Amino acid sequence: MRIKIGIEVECILKGERAKELAGIIENIFRTESTISNADEYVPYMLPLKIMKTLENDIIFVDDFEYIEDAKVLYVKFIDTDKVPKLSFYLELAKTYDLKLYLSAVSEDDKIFFNTDDEGEYFPEKYYFNIYLGSISYSTELIKKLEEILKEHGFYYTDLKPFQEKLKEYNIKTEKDIYLLKSYLKNTYPSITMYFGRFINPLSKK
Repeated sequence: MRIKIGIEVECILKGERAKELAGIIENIFRTESTISNADEYVPYMLPLKIMKTLENDIIFVDDFEYIEDAKVLYVKFIDTDKVPKLSFYLELAKTYDLKLYLSAVSEDDKIFFNTDDEGEYFPEKYYFNIYLGSISYSTELIKKLEEILKEHGFYYTDLKPFQEKLKEYNIKTEKDIYLLKSYLKNTYPSITMYFGRFINPLSKK
């Protein structure tokens, strides 16, 4: 079992040369599992211009899948930088003439990235998670938040699950959920709630 500390970055790379890159990613995954200029073989597997973007950083290849019919390569990376090293992923896609869709989450760093504006592969618009810590009992509100997480998971395309489940608390907007997050932090210090809207870090708007 591989234990890694970093930001989980999921990438969809789509195009005619996806299979070519898939072969390289598979070799890295089966041998080194890391992409780093300090590796013995990896710098010779990927073009120099890609490796240069890494500088002294390390990125792990955690999982991958190639879908032949769709010419789609899915790769889950673990990025050890403080924020996802976007220059690496962009150069990877550019070098192999592939379209890049990227999703990345780091709860503690409040990083919620999604470059898939059309929602073709990553439709999520919001992220939610809650840790109860050492709390000895659950109020009705906390139970409802747990139910939302259990029923819908971490990723959300809209706010309906919160609006419906927390209707009696008058939760209607993003602002309401952020206020709820602050309330929980002040009232129950052992509880940690994460909520964020995904942004596209590549957007020029």
